[in-house]
Amino acid sequence: MLQAGAGSSLTNLKPKQVKRIPKPLHARYFNGAKGQFYRFGVSDDGSCFYHTLSASLGVDDFHRHSKRAQQSIGRNLRRSIQERLFTNADDWNRFWTTQGVKSHPSHEEVVRKLKDPVQWADVYAIRYLMDRLDVNILFFDQWGDRVYCGVENFKVESPDPKRKHVLVMWVNHAHFEPLFRMKGDGSMQTIFTADDDIIKNLYRKYHAECKDVKLHDVA
Repeated sequence: MLQAGAGSSLTNLKPKQVKRIPKPLHARYFNGAKGQFYRFGVSDDGSCFYHTLSASLGVDDFHRHSKRAQQSIGRNLRRSIQERLFTNADDWNRFWTTQGVKSHPSHEEVVRKLKDPVQWADVYAIRYLMDRLDVNILFFDQWGDRVYCGVENFKVESPDPKRKHVLVMWVNHAHFEPLFRMKGDGSMQTIFTADDDIIKNLYRKYHAECKDVKLHDVA
């Protein structure tokens, strides 16, 4: 795992709470980007990754709902993912073969964790989900105010123009929160396209900072 650095001191935001991203993180990656970037609070009940994914992808019109309803949406997404994407052990094993990863959790272990709503999502489940949902997630590590290397699929030189891109903060190596851009009209942008200047910039910086980091280095 990455070691703690001299990063920003953060606490988990309460559900639906909004706060600007840390200044050092902004200066390193978002300086000059259009709009302001914020964190958005989600429930820290063990399913925070799925709440974050729901918020980022706008599942079931996530942001229009109450805190309790948002929690239900995230848990339902977790259940749906388990039922739709994690039913085939052969597909799970085949995926890691194509990635050149020989040692990984068994399909049985991953499904067991998914069924337990208080079990965190691990890097293997996240990496598999990104591929199967056709979404790129770029994680930011609050402990070092920098991108978190090795998990996301940002290593290629050019972004896939068909794929959605979302940004996520990893708070204290224990909690996920979605990041969004506040646009000039006051609306939230949580999904970014490959031709967005911020994604182009993040791809360049991720590739430069993370080119030698493999999944096993952070798992």
